[in-house]
Amino acid sequence: MEYREKSWRIIIPKHDNSGRPLRPEYLREWLDALRKRFGGYTIIPNSYGCYYSKELGKTMCEENFIVWVVRDLNPPWGLEGTCEENNISPCTPENVILSDERFIRQFVKGIGDFLGQETVLHSEEPSEITFTKTEYMEELPETKVRKAKSVEEILF
Repeated sequence: MEYREKSWRIIIPKHDNSGRPLRPEYLREWLDALRKRFGGYTIIPNSYGCYYSKELGKTMCEENFIVWVVRDLNPPWGLEGTCEENNISPCTPENVILSDERFIRQFVKGIGDFLGQETVLHSEEPSEITFTKTEYMEELPETKVRKAKSVEEILF
């Protein structure tokens, strides 16, 4: 089996089950675990999910955000440091992906329990991801920038 990349998306609610907004600082430790494991993450700040509740006999909707992580096995990142940091032996792409899959399952179970959720939706897929080389600028011209928002303003 040959791997190049694999990605996971985890949908996390913005409110507890009674409708109260979650405090972003309580999620920081969870997001840091993803950053340490995968080198970073992408947050898609607004996701609105609905499902039909048989118990309540109606459609329920909630605000969420999506966290997306990617394991890139291609140069320049590849396996360098990954196996040593995560005690993976032998150091093969297949073993790294298997270890990541276990990590994600444990992460999803853990954050679901932490947030008191009945279930947490996550997906995984082999991905064809391309980083396109573009022109780097240290600083954009004033006409292109606006006041930056904090992570909390973006997520909540």
